[in-house]
Amino acid sequence: MTSVENPRSDAESIFMHSFGMSREDVYLRKEFKPSDAQIKDFRKSVDLRATRYPLQYILKSVDFMGLRLSLEDGVFIPRVETELLVEKTIGIINLLGKKRINILEIGVGCGNIAISLTKNISGCKIIASDVSEKALKVATKNISKHGVRNKIRLIKSNVFDKISDVYYNYFDIILSNPPYVRRRDLKNLQPEVLRENRSSLDGGYD
Repeated sequence: MTSVENPRSDAESIFMHSFGMSREDVYLRKEFKPSDAQIKDFRKSVDLRATRYPLQYILKSVDFMGLRLSLEDGVFIPRVETELLVEKTIGIINLLGKKRINILEIGVGCGNIAISLTKNISGCKIIASDVSEKALKVATKNISKHGVRNKIRLIKSNVFDKISDVYYNYFDIILSNPPYVRRRDLKNLQPEVLRENRSSLDGGYD
C-alpha cells in the first residue's frame, strides 16, 4: 500500500471492517482468533485498496455530518467539503423562520445531504431526485436506516424533467452538488476519484 496516502489508517479501517471490531478492539483483543473467511476477506480488501480502489467502496460506508451511511460502488462518495453546503442551508432555513420548509435536491446520491438536513431541521420536507437507479436504491436504504422516510420523497429525474409530477407546488430552497469537474481536467484527478461513476464527476467541456 505504498502508493496510498494513509496506508496505516486505511489498513486499520479495513481490519475493523473485515473482523467486525472497533478501533479499541484492534489493540485490546489480543486473544481474538479470526476465521479463515475473515482473513481471506481482509487480504482481498487490502490488495484491492493497494490498487487505489476507494476505501469507502471497500467498507461499503461513509461518514457524513456525524452519520454513518451505506455506500455502493458506482454511487458518488460524499466529500467532507459538502458538509459546508448543509451547514449553509441550515443557516438559511433558520433565517426563514418557517415551520415547514419545502426543499428540492437535485442529485441525491447516497442521500447524505437530504438525510442530514432532515436530522437537523424538524420541519423540512424534501423531494430528492437522481438519474441513477443505483443511487436511488442506496439512498432509499439510508433513508430507512436513519428513520426519515416520512420526510424525504425520492424520484428518478434528470434535473427538472420529472419534478413537475410531484405534489409540491413550490420550493423554498433548491440545492444540488452537481458534476463540477471540467472534462479536460478529469485525467488529472486522483486514481481513487477516477474509480467513481464518471457521470457524477464530468461537468462537461465548459
